[in-house]
Amino acid sequence: MSTAVAPMSDVDTTSAKPLLTVDNLVLRYPVRGGYLEAVSDVSFQVARGETLGLVGSPAAGSRPPDAR
Repeated sequence: MSTAVAPMSDVDTTSAKPLLTVDNLVLRYPVRGGYLEAVSDVSFQVARGETLGLVGSPAAGSRPPDAR
């Protein structure tokens, strides 16, 4: 069984339903005395044919903060 894939130049990204929708993302890590909020109220959509890149400082996100 084969699956046909349209070349990216043939993909209409303006009217297509998003492949991924994230609304009001919040990411908190428990730490001594409360929480560390790493991400606050982030929303985005990724349509077919689009690429999303996330950039951070070196080692950022390599592991959650210690919950001592």
